[in-house]
Amino acid sequence: MDAVYIPTVTPVTPTADPVETTDIQGQPQTGTPVFKGGDPAVPIDETVAPKLIDPATDAKVDTLTVPGEGTYKANPDGTVTFTPEPQFVGTATPVKVERVDKNGTPAQTTYTPNVTAVTPTVTPAESEGTQSQPQTGTPTFEGGNPLVPIDETVAPKLIDPNTGDKVDTLTVPGEGTYKANPDGTVTFTPEPKFVGKATPVKVERVDTNGTPAQTTYTPNVTPVKPVGTPAESEGPQGQPQSGTPTFEGGNPDVPIDENVAPKLVDPTTGNEVDKVTVPGEGTYTVDPNGKVTFTPEPQFKGDAKGVDVKRVDKNGTPVTAKYTPKVNAVTPTANPAETTGVQGKTQTGTPTFEGGDPLVPIDETVAPKLIDPATGAKVDTLKVPNEGTYVANPDGTVTFTPEPQFVGKATPVKVERVDTNGTPVQTTYTPKVTAVTPVGTPAESEGPQGQPQSGTPTFEGGDPAVPIDENVAPKLVDPKTGNEVDKVTVPGEGTYTVDPNGKVTFTPEPQFKGNAKGGDVKRVDKNGTTVTAKYTPKVNAVTPVGTPTESEGPQGQSQTDTPVFKGGDPAVPIDENVAPKLIDPATGAKVDTLKVPNEGTYTANADGTVTFTPEPQFVGKATPVKVERVDTNGTPAQTTYTPNVTAVTPVGTPATSEGPQGQPQKGTPTFKGGDPLVPIDDKVAPKLLDPKTGNEVDKVTVPGEGTYTVDPNGKVTFTPEPQFKGDAKGVEVKRVDKNGTTVTAKYSPKVNAVTPVGTPVTSEGPQGQPQKGTPTFKGGDPLVTIDDKVAPKLVDPKTGNEVDKVTVPGEGTYTVDPNGKVTFTPDPKFTGEGKGVEVKRVDKNGTPVTAKYTPSVTPVTPVGTPVTSTGVQGQPQEGTPTFKGGDPLVPIDSTIAPKLVDPNTGEEVNKVVIPGEGTYTIDPNGEVTFTPDPKFTGEGKGILVKRVDKNGTTVTAKFIPNVTAVTPKGTPATSEGPQGEVQNGTPTFESGDPLVPIDNTIAPKLVDPNTGEEVDKVVVPGEGTYTIDPNGEVTFTPDPKFTGEGKGVLVKRVDKNGTAATAKYTPTVIAKKETPEPAKPTPKDPVEPKHGKTEPTDNVKTSDEVKETTVANEQQSKKTQPAADKVEPKQHKDVSDNKSKAKALPNTGTEENNTNTTLFGSLLALFGLAAFSRRKKEDKE
Repeated sequence: MDAVYIPTVTPVTPTADPVETTDIQGQPQTGTPVFKGGDPAVPIDETVAPKLIDPATDAKVDTLTVPGEGTYKANPDGTVTFTPEPQFVGTATPVKVERVDKNGTPAQTTYTPNVTAVTPTVTPAESEGTQSQPQTGTPTFEGGNPLVPIDETVAPKLIDPNTGDKVDTLTVPGEGTYKANPDGTVTFTPEPKFVGKATPVKVERVDTNGTPAQTTYTPNVTPVKPVGTPAESEGPQGQPQSGTPTFEGGNPDVPIDENVAPKLVDPTTGNEVDKVTVPGEGTYTVDPNGKVTFTPEPQFKGDAKGVDVKRVDKNGTPVTAKYTPKVNAVTPTANPAETTGVQGKTQTGTPTFEGGDPLVPIDETVAPKLIDPATGAKVDTLKVPNEGTYVANPDGTVTFTPEPQFVGKATPVKVERVDTNGTPVQTTYTPKVTAVTPVGTPAESEGPQGQPQSGTPTFEGGDPAVPIDENVAPKLVDPKTGNEVDKVTVPGEGTYTVDPNGKVTFTPEPQFKGNAKGGDVKRVDKNGTTVTAKYTPKVNAVTPVGTPTESEGPQGQSQTDTPVFKGGDPAVPIDENVAPKLIDPATGAKVDTLKVPNEGTYTANADGTVTFTPEPQFVGKATPVKVERVDTNGTPAQTTYTPNVTAVTPVGTPATSEGPQGQPQKGTPTFKGGDPLVPIDDKVAPKLLDPKTGNEVDKVTVPGEGTYTVDPNGKVTFTPEPQFKGDAKGVEVKRVDKNGTTVTAKYSPKVNAVTPVGTPVTSEGPQGQPQKGTPTFKGGDPLVTIDDKVAPKLVDPKTGNEVDKVTVPGEGTYTVDPNGKVTFTPDPKFTGEGKGVEVKRVDKNGTPVTAKYTPSVTPVTPVGTPVTSTGVQGQPQEGTPTFKGGDPLVPIDSTIAPKLVDPNTGEEVNKVVIPGEGTYTIDPNGEVTFTPDPKFTGEGKGILVKRVDKNGTTVTAKFIPNVTAVTPKGTPATSEGPQGEVQNGTPTFESGDPLVPIDNTIAPKLVDPNTGEEVDKVVVPGEGTYTIDPNGEVTFTPDPKFTGEGKGVLVKRVDKNGTAATAKYTPTVIAKKETPEPAKPTPKDPVEPKHGKTEPTDNVKTSDEVKETTVANEQQSKKTQPAADKVEPKQHKDVSDNKSKAKALPNTGTEENNTNTTLFGSLLALFGLAAFSRRKKEDKE
């Protein structure tokens, strides 16, 4: 009868112990909840990562975030990492952790992290520096823990004491400005005048957790006082001298300010000046280099009062130093002079003068002076009675001109000169004069009555050196008075005159005839000595005649005729140099002009004609007038002149004109004289008649109509008021003819209306871009154009005012240039048709016209193109979303760096960390780098990249990375060795990707089959001890009694991502050769393990008998395999090959445990069947 093996399977439940960890604020901490298999044969499954239990949903997750506390992450190696939020401290909410054993049975426990607070420490700072110089202090900040240092990427801030705000720069009025620098220092720049201890300022920094700490910085400013050194100088009287007081800053960092010119201090006002004059002393000036020049008054001598020089240092602190000059006196010297010359001749002497110092010579620009002995006055000319005249010349000489009659030694005269200081010095000049006498010869002549005749007496000087003085005109001697004259008249005889050459002309009285008495001529020589000689003329006598005349002319016109007169002798003609005379009939007087009442005026002309100018209204034959002329002797002759006058009347013709509004127009009424000889009088300007007063004027203004003006030619210009239109009232023009007869004619203008026209304009352009348009305007008449001198204006839609700029809120700004071009600058966000703006212009008349400018703005929308990338697990990968402006004129703004959009806050940032996924960063060019968490695989959530165009319009595009999982592989190893002997084996590991190699910095470990922990040594009771070296070689030291295939041990390694891989090492111990005993037909009952689980392997190893049977049965099983297949085909397949069995062992979960149980049961059944078959065969034999 066949035996039946029935295995019993008892349940296995894993257990777990909670864990707590403690670490500092802001630092990740890791805890390892302890999970143990319920049975050594069913350990915790290390290939299945632990899970966190979401308390809200009970979902099993890899990452769990507790708001306000931090994020938990379950790691494949069984650890749980807690990353606290930077500000969280205290005991975190425990999180449930679950793992499964090889059967897939779960166990849960908790992990509780504790976070201890970290508080940074501070030390205040002080510094000291000189006035106005920046100084720096460094308040000390230290992290409360080495792992939480002060965050050097966050610049320190200053606390505004008024607002509490955190600022980079803080100004304390009257003290200075504090600036917090990125390197942690604080710079204080004091105001130039501030000294002393400044108000402390609070400085704040944060640690890497963001925890703030404050302390103070107190600068001290020491005062700086510049120093001045006085200067002196010495020089001669009247000469400029210089000196330079020196100045030095009180500190090398605060030198004298060379950009501020030195000044003098006015001793009277205390003001800073460039020039100071001290009365009675001199003038001080200072140049930009501080050099002071003292120009003394010419007479000043001795020590001057000096002047203070003032400078300032770079802080503006003033300092003075005195400059004191000294002036030494200078006295000039002189020597007298004498000369000798003939009577009447000028002589010159030169007294000598010499300056008292080479620098103060005699002043050659100041002429010498003579000293008046009577008054002591200084004069240029000095006359000594009866001697002569002295003249002091600019060249330093003195000229003496003696009186003509003076001879002998003249009285000495004092001469004075001054040096360049004006200091005087005197000496004398003495001239001596010797005496001379001239001679004269008389002359005679003869001529006709009334005709001049001449004669020239001759004269000679008494000495060649003193000739007749040709510069003194000869004179006649008046016979009555004896005086020297140019003309002598002898009554009843004639007149004697003498010319500058001494020629005497006798002009006889017209009626004188016979021998004249004659006249004496007197001359002088160069000395003034007189001499006379006589001139005697003789005269013969003549009588003239005259013939009457008549003339005729038009009214008002002068007419002229010439009465005929003839001299009585050719030598005595009518005297053409003596104008004819008219004889007044009333008085008999001889006149040049004679007026006959109601007839006209006669005028005797110098050319012998007589002109009659009639009264303008006189016509007919005038009363004859007597005309008289004389011959050259003055003998008179008379005759008559009779004029006749004919009548004249002038005529006027009116004028009209027509022109456009606002434009001057002209018209000329015409006038014609009534006779060609009596034309309109062009010398009498035409006039307008004032319609109100009737007065003659040049300009008439008609209110509401315009202004009339007339030019000298009679042309009338009408300038209408700009707004006047229609027929004007006109104006009367008045003229007169040559007779003064008046005539008028009217000028009537007409004004046609003019209206300017405006044409609107539109434009279109992209969003955010200026666009332009120019409404056009045209005058209503070519003569009344748009006034280009009046700038075009915009009309404010709110006020109606004319402006240059109009801003429409939410739309944009309109501006107009002097040419009328309107520029519309839209608000960056505005699109659509604008409201537009009215443009206003005026024509030359001031008539306004408007036209509208309407812009349209087309929207511009930038476009972003997303991008994806693919990379291996744990390796950074890049991608660059592309962006394009919606219009070439509105490109993407390259001056604004692209940003990432934080998916939690929506803020623009440069870095985004997505827990459990990785970190996204962006560079200024828009390239996004994704650094995945080492454990992350698959498609990332991605990140939005944000840019803006020139209008500020935002656009986003997404970057989505894909991370390809990298799974390292382990290859198991086996070894075989004799019983009791050590053997070795090295499982091999291969990375899942060349970029993620096996981490050789982390030593390979063995996996404790009981705890799942990584260890360097594993002891399997009854089997042996496994150890591993750093190279991954496993050494198995079997128990002396152990034979067969060992359970083996898992070897664990990790790659650079921390991904674990295991491979098993299985040793086989070959028993020592002994004769095996026959196996018993039925194996012993299985031994019940402690936890009620069947341990088939242990049952096989309960005795040497079973061991031997096992070896024999294994060999026999190869021969009986077909039978085994029929009994337990599945179990038989599993045990047919040791290697296949090894591959099947790593299965996890309930299926694997069931398979193991079945395997052991099948082995026992096979052993039993083999033994039973052999026994049956032996029985048959």
